[in-house]
Amino acid sequence: MNCSHNKDAGQNQMYWYRQRPGESMTLIVYTVFGVQPDYGGAQNKYSAIKDNTQSGALTVKDLKLEDSVVYFCAVRKHRDVRSMSSWTKTAW
Repeated sequence: MNCSHNKDAGQNQMYWYRQRPGESMTLIVYTVFGVQPDYGGAQNKYSAIKDNTQSGALTVKDLKLEDSVVYFCAVRKHRDVRSMSSWTKTAW
């Protein structure tokens, strides 16, 4: 699936989320243009590309029925984020 935006080029961080029925959104992939995606340990299930600052794509590998959920992408301005493992989970 593809995601794009028309904000300024500084908005080059892209976050991909999954939301299962009755659950809150879960971050699955973090990408920045020119940097390897951070899958938080889920690289066997997802593949993400970010070829430029304003678009990206997510692929769900080995599709199963339980992968039929809602996926979201979000963007924000770049800041120095080292990895998903250092993040704290915020309730939505």
